[in-house]
Amino acid sequence: MTYESIKSIILTILVGASLLLTWSLWTYQPNYEELENGETVQEVSFSPKKALKDIVKPDQILYHSEDGFHGTFREEEIEKVINAISQWHMTGFENLALEGSNVYSLIDNQEAVEILYPSEIAINLYKNVLGIKEKDIPNFHFNQIVIPLNIEQREHGVIYFVSNEEKRVYRSMIPFSLISEFKGHYFEAAKAYSKYFPYTTTSGRRIYLPEGETEMLSYQHLSSELDSDKFKDALFNDPSLVQKNYTATGVEYTDASSLMRVNTDINTISYIDPSELANQELDTNNLLKRSIDFVNGHGGWTDNYRFVGMDKEQHMVHFRLYGQDGYPIFSENTAIAKIRLIWGNTDINRYIRSNFSLGLLTSTSPRKLDSGAVVLEKIQKINQFNPNLLENIKIGYDMKMNDQSLLIQLEPSWYYLYNGVWKQLKTSEYGGEVHGLE
Repeated sequence: MTYESIKSIILTILVGASLLLTWSLWTYQPNYEELENGETVQEVSFSPKKALKDIVKPDQILYHSEDGFHGTFREEEIEKVINAISQWHMTGFENLALEGSNVYSLIDNQEAVEILYPSEIAINLYKNVLGIKEKDIPNFHFNQIVIPLNIEQREHGVIYFVSNEEKRVYRSMIPFSLISEFKGHYFEAAKAYSKYFPYTTTSGRRIYLPEGETEMLSYQHLSSELDSDKFKDALFNDPSLVQKNYTATGVEYTDASSLMRVNTDINTISYIDPSELANQELDTNNLLKRSIDFVNGHGGWTDNYRFVGMDKEQHMVHFRLYGQDGYPIFSENTAIAKIRLIWGNTDINRYIRSNFSLGLLTSTSPRKLDSGAVVLEKIQKINQFNPNLLENIKIGYDMKMNDQSLLIQLEPSWYYLYNGVWKQLKTSEYGGEVHGLE
């Protein structure tokens, strides 16, 4: 056998072996044993996530008519109006040469609707809620929407967006047929709402107070304590490194840089990361969205919270509890009626809130609150009252916790915003005292 024949035989064997191995790989089917379902890490969530429209809401709607002003705080009625407006096609946004308080010169003595928000909102954040399709609109803020309803005198409908803080008014155009349709659906029905009268503060802001007494129910909730260990898992970067220590007032959780304190005496949770300091200017237009996303991250909307304000200098965002019929909830211990977030340069610096959620609801017999005129007179008679510091007046609920049980009492009361602090008006019937609530 020659050398060339031997090489041919070896090459044939190698090619055959390669083909056999290739065929084996293509046709091989491993018989894996079925694995049992193992435990997986679940996302921490106390309640379902909420959309922007569920957190950023108006808190009052007023209808101007020939016989005065009619208004409501009821959530379902306000949601109907916002849903209707979100179907409109708004175009041609422009800044008017008007101060915010002068917008009333455009609508007084005619039919109109006002939609009032508790604080300023960036239109670019809120435009999807209003169904605004235009991409290139000015990036303005507003806390009030005003819609004239006298369509007979116009070629098209208009909407005014008012900023009381920045003293600006922006206008948008809509087809007049939409105004006519809106008026037919909502305006006549609104005359059944309670009547209000306008009061203008020294800063030029107009607020509306009820002409008559307001009858309201008191409520009781059975509270449910939130799991502090779940908050630990949600807020710390590596929960396995967190140490838990019991204190005289509750529990503390710590790692190398952060602290979470659960105070069972005053029913609060406070988280702080001292390494997150705000030593540079932040994009305040994005601050509200970041805050909503943060709370959504652990399902922290355990009750009916709404956006009520922002301190741009402190990088602080506030959300407040709202009770029955759309009225805000206040408390002498402000942390149990609000969620407060303070942002550092890149992440959360402080997070303060209650450690409970509101459960089973029962009501008691109704009671009557003073009319707006009586309340205004009482506020003006307070010792050392300065009218320049009065910013707002509204009805709300006073939250009180029973130390001996899980019951939470919600009692209706009058409140006024004075020099940046909400204060409860204690009439002679309730002791003649005034309490600051923040």
